[in-house]
Amino acid sequence: MTTKQPPQNHTARMIGIITFARLAPNMGRRVLYPFIPAISRFLGVGVNDIQTVIALQSGMGLFSPLAAPLSSRFGRKRVMLGALGLCIFGGIMGAVIGGFAIIAVTFLLFGASKMIYDPAFQAYLSDKVPYEKRAQALGITELGWAFALIIGAPMTGILLENAGLSAVFWMIISFATLAFILIALFLPSDKPTTAYNHQERTRFRSLFSHPQVLGAGLFIILLIGANEMFFINYGAWMEANFGLPLGALGVATVVIALAEISGEGIVIAFADRFGKKRMALIGTGLTVVCHLVLPQLGFSLPLALVGLFVFFLAFELAIVSSLPILSEILPTERALVMSANTSAAALGRMGGAWLGGILYALLGNLGILSLLTGLIGVGAVLALWHMVHEG
Repeated sequence: MTTKQPPQNHTARMIGIITFARLAPNMGRRVLYPFIPAISRFLGVGVNDIQTVIALQSGMGLFSPLAAPLSSRFGRKRVMLGALGLCIFGGIMGAVIGGFAIIAVTFLLFGASKMIYDPAFQAYLSDKVPYEKRAQALGITELGWAFALIIGAPMTGILLENAGLSAVFWMIISFATLAFILIALFLPSDKPTTAYNHQERTRFRSLFSHPQVLGAGLFIILLIGANEMFFINYGAWMEANFGLPLGALGVATVVIALAEISGEGIVIAFADRFGKKRMALIGTGLTVVCHLVLPQLGFSLPLALVGLFVFFLAFELAIVSSLPILSEILPTERALVMSANTSAAALGRMGGAWLGGILYALLGNLGILSLLTGLIGVGAVLALWHMVHEG
């Protein structure tokens, strides 16, 4: 699905709308992490129950390739609108009905919304922005991931302390509704070019034997899996080491978002000229170092925050730099490739959340766990270096 490149001012508006629209689905994914112990107390369930919901939510991305043909059949814009509608519906369920079972379903719907929205917008932008400028364009949209945390975490902490969990859902619903309106009114429409027929199903199956796709998938699984094993436990680790109240924990989490914004800014400014793969390798290698160093900083809150900043800056460098590479592996099957990437990320998050929660509960020590996550990170470096080629 290729279209004529829009004028520069239209491209900037298009990127801005897409970036803002990412806030709601990303908030639905991110606001749980810093407040896992608090939310478990609100709902009267164990911490491991909330971690299981997170793992299942991450697992929704495994089904992303099944949704990928929708953007070819109905158009990328319509799929993005459908994803936001799903986010709104899930939020209303959680806010109005409540209860652990319904709220668990709500977060699963948030996960489904993200796994449908992200490949659709990535394919939409990749259709319209040339590869030479694509790291910049996709890097800007990744700001929607960071700002979901920088806006959502402090607001969630305040809302949990003063109004309860339903208020958090109304916050997400508000962002999703505004995003739906902006996309419906101001994003240029795209026309579907193919039908989901037997030939497309054949391409769908053959995609997963493509060596570049497999290499990229392995890199994403290992990188995100290692990161998730740490991040799933970071809220409990911060609470245990520094005794931060909910509001302060939300503000401390902003450090992560600032790191992500910094990493995305570096990609936006330099990746197209410096080399997307080279930057992704540097970021991945730096995450390995951070896995080993961070748990040793539990004696000092300022040093722990600095460590978190470097860790998530490096992680963002790795992820965002890799996106334009993935978008060009098979240009005729962009939506499907990006959906496969979403599935790989989901597998990494789901496996990391599940293993991370279990191992931290068994070991009770983030330092020992980091030896394993660092080793997994080394595997990600090797997969990217040897199995994924740029251009």
